[in-house]
Amino acid sequence: MVRRATPLSRAFFLELIMVLTIFAICAVICLQVFAAANTESDRSLAITEIGIMSQKIAEGFKAHDGSITSLEVTKDAERSGDTYSWYFDDKLNTTAADKARFVLSCSIQDQNDLKVAELTLSEGQSELFSYNVSKYVGLRGVR
Repeated sequence: MVRRATPLSRAFFLELIMVLTIFAICAVICLQVFAAANTESDRSLAITEIGIMSQKIAEGFKAHDGSITSLEVTKDAERSGDTYSWYFDDKLNTTAADKARFVLSCSIQDQNDLKVAELTLSEGQSELFSYNVSKYVGLRGVR
């Protein structure tokens, strides 16, 4: 006697194929989410590292009477007057201005008895953070 597949077994295989298809779609979506999370994590790490660098510059500014020229970090900076700029790519390597993803700039100004450094971090055209650091330098030439 020859047995034939019953409609029930066909329904079972169709249901199994549907479940596997749904799991495959969910797996693709999860992989995309994990890839996006990894990219965002790398971006966040880069911003944190540059933020730490800006804090070192600010501390050096206060420690060296309102100047950062003696700091080790200034060797990688482009200088234009009293403005220093550092350009970084995705991997935090210093790069040319036209290839930079992140830009850290430090602009130093004299304001009466104060020297003020404005540190700004930008990503493309958007400013991520900016803060000012002041150093009292007193009356110069007066004792």
